[in-house]
Amino acid sequence: MKKVSLILSIVVMTAMMLSSCGEGASTKEGASTEEGASTEKGASTEEGASTEKGASTEKGASTEKGASTEEGASTEEGASTEEGASIEKGASTEVTIGKQVWMTQILNVDKFRNGDPIPEAKTYDEWTVEECTNFDVSSYNAAKSKIVKGQNYTYYFNKAWQYVKNSGENSYEAVVNFEEAIKIYPTNGGVYADLGNCYRGGFKCFEKAKYYYSKAIENGFSRGFVYYNRAICNYELNKLDEMKSDLEMSRELGWYNDHYKLSEK
Repeated sequence: MKKVSLILSIVVMTAMMLSSCGEGASTKEGASTEEGASTEKGASTEEGASTEKGASTEKGASTEKGASTEEGASTEEGASTEEGASIEKGASTEVTIGKQVWMTQILNVDKFRNGDPIPEAKTYDEWTVEECTNFDVSSYNAAKSKIVKGQNYTYYFNKAWQYVKNSGENSYEAVVNFEEAIKIYPTNGGVYADLGNCYRGGFKCFEKAKYYYSKAIENGFSRGFVYYNRAICNYELNKLDEMKSDLEMSRELGWYNDHYKLSEK
């Protein structure tokens, strides 16, 4: 009986050992199984420390949005951007071209160093009057302040000629009344020529006179004496080629009175 009991014990123990083999360390679901430490979902899995979402992933420290990304410190909007410290609006406002130094911005001042205001000519008329040394701007402004407002073209034109007859072509009153007539009838070429005569004969403002003779011609007042008077202006301005051209045109239009002797120049 003792031998039988011993044999049965051995058989039971052997059976128990065999039954535990399937669930042992070598099973697929054990420590070495796919879900274990070395499984795809384990420490070395794609979602682990070395996974794409981990520390070395594209969204990590070295990702495009990280410290070195385009939006980071070295981005176009960063310290080195066009609006940053190195932009053209920085410390330097000058540029050297050849041997000359030019400002990169318009000089935004309205006074000289001594405090005197810098005069600003807003129209061509004001500019050329300022340039003419024989033309007294204060006298011109005084005559302009005495203009009778609200009159018609005929009034200003006749008034201007009264001043020319009484005071000559160097009459500031004549000038301002001719100008008022032009404002009312800007396409009448004849009054431009009259105003040109005042600036040429009266004040020796040849640039200004040439401008008005040209306006007269542009508005259809193409007379021989207008071209001749403009030729005088071109001579005084040392524009000899233009002088010769105007002199020839004046002769073609029947003007032969060369009292300025331009044909000998």
